[in-house]
Amino acid sequence: VEGDAPIDLLARGMVESATGDLETAKDLLSRAYWSLTDGWKEKAGVQLAVAYWRGGEKSEALALLDSLPESFDSLLTRAIIQTDSDPALALHTLSRATRYDVSQYMWGRLHNQRGMCYRLIGEKEKAMREYQTALYFLADTPLRSFVENNVAGLNGSHSELDSAIKSLTGSHQAQAYDWKARTYLETGDYERAEKYATWAVELLETTERRAWLADALLV
Repeated sequence: VEGDAPIDLLARGMVESATGDLETAKDLLSRAYWSLTDGWKEKAGVQLAVAYWRGGEKSEALALLDSLPESFDSLLTRAIIQTDSDPALALHTLSRATRYDVSQYMWGRLHNQRGMCYRLIGEKEKAMREYQTALYFLADTPLRSFVENNVAGLNGSHSELDSAIKSLTGSHQAQAYDWKARTYLETGDYERAEKYATWAVELLETTERRAWLADALLV
């Protein structure tokens, strides 16, 4: 690794971050960040912030983002970090990201995140519209299954969730299990709710991600 080019460090760091080896990811991405320039430096900085947040280091992630130039990627990352604690603030951050001209895939990610925010503040109709828009932009990309899982969870449909579970792995699959647990909890089926919640926790423990919703950032 010592002789790797900075761009290779960035690529390897992103892989390690996605697969859960966060300490290695932070080391690689930090070295890439201090070696790269211009847009690549910002890319490394955003990915390093993702690795920090995936490891539960929220304040470190936000501090790093504060030091970077504003961009679609930095704003989307900030919004994802904000979503759980302050979805209304995350929606404001996402509105700033709409100024940028980006790919359809990136628009899909933005609309998916909006859907997650609206769901958290209880606006299910708006959430569904955002998810459907995200599905349009994401076409047949891997992130589509993640959005379909969000739609199934919003609908509370066990058949849709079961279909999503078959196409997902790792923390994405854990979210599907979590949705099923919540759906069973709402109907008073506590035994099944506990079973699926346990499966979700077991999967998250294997991924070593405390902030598992950051998987929406996967590129």
